[in-house]
Amino acid sequence: MNKGKNSTTVRRSRRKLIASLLVVVLVAAVVVGVVIHKNSDKNSKDTSTSQSIPERGVNSVSYAPSTAKDNSSNETRKSNPSDAAQTLDNGPTTSATSSSSAASMTITNAHESDTNQISASADVSGATSGTCTFTASMSGQPNATATAPVQLSSNGDYYDCGPATINVATTGKWAVSGTVESNGTNSAKVNWAANPVTVE
Repeated sequence: MNKGKNSTTVRRSRRKLIASLLVVVLVAAVVVGVVIHKNSDKNSKDTSTSQSIPERGVNSVSYAPSTAKDNSSNETRKSNPSDAAQTLDNGPTTSATSSSSAASMTITNAHESDTNQISASADVSGATSGTCTFTASMSGQPNATATAPVQLSSNGDYYDCGPATINVATTGKWAVSGTVESNGTNSAKVNWAANPVTVE
């Protein structure tokens, strides 16, 4: 009877082992299925998300050297300085009727200094000697002028002129302008950027 009992016990153990292995295989299959399903959902979400984001535009700026056609208007402007438009770095507007020369000035200060007086100063480029002439004008009044020599600035870095004192006829709002004369040639007329100067 022992033999029969042993063989029955072995069969039951084998059945339990096979049943346990089947359960493990089923659980593993379910886990693998879930993982695959989640990854496929994630991939489809990534795909749908990437499709909804618009693509970045391509920069249409050409970094190739400019062509002769691109430069033609600039070359025309450079060949005729009286047609040059004011830019951020070329200082005050110049008068097209004035003669052009290498010397130029930028009025750096103009203000009422005393009763019926305006003090004006300028930086000069293109000249190391000469005379600056400052003019104050107001409608209905005679123009008032004052001169100052071109000189090396106090710190020795550049040339300037002034301050020059312009005696005006009356109170009011005066427009200040100036020219610089060097080697017998007058520069273009420039205006004080903060015109008018109020004299009270």
